[in-house]
Amino acid sequence: MKTYRRSIWKFSNGTFSKEIRISPSDVPAYEDHTEPSVSILNQQVYVSWSWDFHKPKGYTQDAREPTIFARTINNDLSLGKPFNVSSHKIDSAPALSKAHDNKLWCAWDSLGYNQKGRANRKNLYVRSLNAANTIDKETAIAENLVNVCSPFFAFGRNHKGLLTWSQTKNGKDFSLWKADYDSENNCWKEAAMVISEGNPRFGSCVYDTQGQLWLAYSAQTDKGREIIVKRLD
Repeated sequence: MKTYRRSIWKFSNGTFSKEIRISPSDVPAYEDHTEPSVSILNQQVYVSWSWDFHKPKGYTQDAREPTIFARTINNDLSLGKPFNVSSHKIDSAPALSKAHDNKLWCAWDSLGYNQKGRANRKNLYVRSLNAANTIDKETAIAENLVNVCSPFFAFGRNHKGLLTWSQTKNGKDFSLWKADYDSENNCWKEAAMVISEGNPRFGSCVYDTQGQLWLAYSAQTDKGREIIVKRLD
């Protein structure tokens, strides 16, 4: 297998900086690096990615298989030490975002074996992090799913925040879900379904300046799959 470089460029004064290699270069060539996500907290750039991790020498031993890692990028383009956000399952598709309470959140989907159902199932997790490590324990937002896709954060005025994603329990019928963020109690509320019509997938969301939430997603229609945009009042 080939190692994929996760690279990023800084844009300033109308020009791009040199390419910055995010994935470590001192690891075996079969350790793939995929699905980067980038965000900024207090003028500090963070990037996360899924690393097909096999415990190379000099790195944490508290992780294995595809694992979510993160590191910082400084103003002089130097890099912080990579650290693992997840640990012991097949973890992929990280999403990073800054909340209004000066926390950085990461969401990802995690594949593991479900003993009760005797089958592989996915969970959706969130966890907060800082410049050098994770802060709180990972929290399961949705569990025991056949598939989950496109976790996406939105944080707006008046301490509003939420995470959206699509999920299916039978492998066929997708629905779009959300979980609201309670900043006062530093917790995520119980998940609720938002849309089920048209097998909605690949969603994103944003709060406008009035604090209203907008959703965009792909849905099946009579004309095939189309992009739908809705405002939730």
